[in-house]
Amino acid sequence: MVSELSSNAIVHGGRGNAPDEQIEVGYLFDGGDLTLSVRDPARGRSAPVTLTAEAWRDSGRGLQIVDWLAEWSERIIDGRREVQARLNLHPPALSPHGAPPSTVTR
Repeated sequence: MVSELSSNAIVHGGRGNAPDEQIEVGYLFDGGDLTLSVRDPARGRSAPVTLTAEAWRDSGRGLQIVDWLAEWSERIIDGRREVQARLNLHPPALSPHGAPPSTVTR
């Protein structure tokens, strides 16, 4: 996931060597959540979006995978774009059949 967010920042956010062009990667572990963050110079045309997995696309599926695995968001802070992905490391327990336990009561 860090690789996808970092790759997007490099490709779409900025590629220079100046201090204000650098990519910043961070993380925060808080209880059962892991938050990954990547900041870039926000040089891209627009905010990141998930793309559909079309057969003709050579790329563009990575953020869709991030979307499946985590809650993600994007915001501009001090002129830099920050993309965060928060993963719940304690998902609900699965039943022996691979589905979450039923909440139906009788």
